[in-house]
Amino acid sequence: MRVHSGFQLTAENIVEYREAKEKLGGGKPYPNLVIMGAFSAADATAMRTSASNDMRKLRVADAFVIDSLAQRILGNFYLKFSKPPFPSRLFNSKEEALKWLSSFLN
Repeated sequence: MRVHSGFQLTAENIVEYREAKEKLGGGKPYPNLVIMGAFSAADATAMRTSASNDMRKLRVADAFVIDSLAQRILGNFYLKFSKPPFPSRLFNSKEEALKWLSSFLN
């Protein structure tokens, strides 16, 4: 998933994304790559929704590619306080994120 520059993710966006991935992936769990555009972020409801047990059904891991200190702070807040029920990490590059996510492929 690529989040456009300056876009603010909401819970509704997270649910729409999950529904699309469920249809495209045939309901199978997948490793999830999220590339955050410059100045993009997620609000508190999006973070709670993303970390919910309901999301666990379709995801085995989350890798977030970030490019700013502000995104790192928000990302660390998400990881520490929302405590997603699947492995989740922040990365500075897409290549690092894909390498990590590949360890979750069956």
